Amino acid sequence: ITQHKYVMRTTLDINDTLLIEAKQIAAEQHTSLKAVVEDSIRFLVSARRQERQQAVANWPVCSQARPVPGVDLTRTSALMDLTETP
Repeated sequence: ITQHKYVMRTTLDINDTLLIEAKQIAAEQHTSLKAVVEDSIRFLVSARRQERQQAVANWPVCSQARPVPGVDLTRTSALMDLTETP
């Protein structure tokens, strides 16, 4: 992840119970609430990035597939007509 040299200020409304827990984590780790929130966001962003990469990587591949005779793959409208259900 690229570290930027600037910091954006923002205001968040956070559930009281969640905020108390986050402050407790910060105290236990001898760090700031800001660091806990940033780490949490980094974790979420990383998890979502991994999910997207796995989804792309798990696409089925058929190496022996051939176009159906009479189907023009360059005509999008014709392909849509073929895939529409009555």
